[in-house]
Amino acid sequence: MALSDAMPPFSSNGDLIARARAAFQSGRHAEAEKLAAEARVQDRTSLDAIEILALVHRARGDAAGAERLLREAIAIDSRPRWPHDDLAMMLFDGGRVVEAEAACRAAIAADPGNPQPEMMLGNILSEREELVAGAAHLRRAIALAGEHPQLLANLGRNLQRQGALSEAEPLLRRAVAAMPDTLPPLAWLAELLEQARRFDEASAMLDRAERLARSQGSDVTLQRAALLSRTENWRDGLALLDAERSRRPPRRGLARLCRRQGRPFRCVRPPLCPRRGRAPSQ
Repeated sequence: MALSDAMPPFSSNGDLIARARAAFQSGRHAEAEKLAAEARVQDRTSLDAIEILALVHRARGDAAGAERLLREAIAIDSRPRWPHDDLAMMLFDGGRVVEAEAACRAAIAADPGNPQPEMMLGNILSEREELVAGAAHLRRAIALAGEHPQLLANLGRNLQRQGALSEAEPLLRRAVAAMPDTLPPLAWLAELLEQARRFDEASAMLDRAERLARSQGSDVTLQRAALLSRTENWRDGLALLDAERSRRPPRRGLARLCRRQGRPFRCVRPPLCPRRGRAPSQ
């Protein structure tokens, strides 16, 4: 018997990686993990093997294991983008926003041409009301990645919150045109038009947002009430809020409406979202 008949065929590292990727993509996670682990035996520094193992850990809900592997990949070679991007996103999704911010900054330092951490950092800073710094990172992301409609929407929203309505409006309109079935840009544009006291246009835009929201099992009732509160139909807005108060916490516009009718207003803190530790969006 020949030696080759007695021993299993040798698999190169590249073959193991290819088979592991195919197994993972087919949902055979245990097989993918085994093959990637074999590839790491042959080459401990194989970033391809580490990537597959990290994906397997995430797929089975082991965030700590995935994080350890991603940090190991960065320690081996800080130049590839994927471990930085995946680590920052995983930390953010886990509600670890401060650590996600640090991961974004490390990613930018490792590769200043990577748009993903610029976008994430811009969004993190914008949510924290550091609007000028957030806008700078969003602009940088657009310069690197091009005018992706989601980037335009996020920058437009940031500028709207800064009060730079004339600069924000065309960005939001382009985002709405490119993503007509995405609710947030529509709602943000309606809010901008309300801020600009263009109430008829705001109402028409909110009509579009309302139709889309209903098709997605959501609604824009509170935003509609806030808009009405700034018009001669403010009593209609108050009626909408009265109907909503019984089923969810009051938000923007309620205090103003209550004051107009001489009603007392008690602020109710929205419940925290357990996933990210912040109030859920409308």
